[in-house]
Amino acid sequence: MRALFVLAFIEATAFALLVIYAPLYLFELTREARYSTSVVWIPATLTFLLAPRWALWGRAHLTRLVRLGLAGYAANLWVLPRLEDPLAFLAVLALFSSLQAAFQPGLKTLIGQHGPQALGRYFAVQSAGWMLGSLLGGLFFERVGFLPLATAVGTLAALAVLLPLPSTLPPPTRPRRGLPPGVPSLLAPAFLVVLGGEAFFSLYSVYLTEGLQGPAALVGYSLTVVTFLGMLTSPAYGRWVERFGAPRALGWVLHGYLALYLLIALWPHPYVTAVLFAIPLYPAFQIATLELLYRRYPEARAEATGAFEAMLALALALGGLLAGAVADAFGLRATPWVTLLLVAAGWAWWHKR
Repeated sequence: MRALFVLAFIEATAFALLVIYAPLYLFELTREARYSTSVVWIPATLTFLLAPRWALWGRAHLTRLVRLGLAGYAANLWVLPRLEDPLAFLAVLALFSSLQAAFQPGLKTLIGQHGPQALGRYFAVQSAGWMLGSLLGGLFFERVGFLPLATAVGTLAALAVLLPLPSTLPPPTRPRRGLPPGVPSLLAPAFLVVLGGEAFFSLYSVYLTEGLQGPAALVGYSLTVVTFLGMLTSPAYGRWVERFGAPRALGWVLHGYLALYLLIALWPHPYVTAVLFAIPLYPAFQIATLELLYRRYPEARAEATGAFEAMLALALALGGLLAGAVADAFGLRATPWVTLLLVAAGWAWWHKR
């Protein structure tokens, strides 16, 4: 199990570097935002398309999925900073991001077989990796450039592929050719909640500084705090889900999301928004949803994890597009209201089940 957590930490560090600082590198090359945003939506779209396929193909060989996904991160970090043509950059990004999409279905399924407390520890480690990747970029991106930074983390990811991993899940008792029919209906309300959250997150810095006239430093502080609190609270969330059960815990988390965005929408103050945004509900949401999937579909954990990752990726890809369209049409102050409507729709759908 420790090796899995080490890989989770390295992958999260690599993910933070790619999502936050690869767009900056590409913008320095092109001075065009349309290229920079591609660094987010291209991998998200490929994850949506390929994560369920990777889960289905590798359900009996989950450690192979983990190694393949980590190799994709290593390749992206090694190759992308050495490219100066933006089209070549995006082509290589698409190629290796296709491999990255295999990582989460394999890793979360392996860890999830040990229960919600193991998932809690996983999300704590993931938050620590996100924090390290963000801090490394903040400290060294302008001083040494993207190439040395990405090469160092890429080399670490490549070496981590060689770590010995625990045995995979046993083959399923009865074969399945695809996703259990109940998974999409279970994930549909969760998708609306995540879509709302990603829409708000995609414009969070702009909304806080331009819409609410808050200081730019407040964005970094709140993002650091929410990541740090997520690292601290995730193990407790795992114990909480195990004690009360995934259905009840997920219902409570959705209540929390509804109250959170209602306050953000009704009280448009930069410091209030930053404090509320720093409340770490997302790890609890993921732990409860995954545990619910694993309890209901124990013979199809890999496929359910693949569908869950596809749902998260689709919300990431669509959230920014939706938020941008709404902000352009109605102004930045409309951003939390759109999120609130989506979260309320997901909350209502879940409680009518």
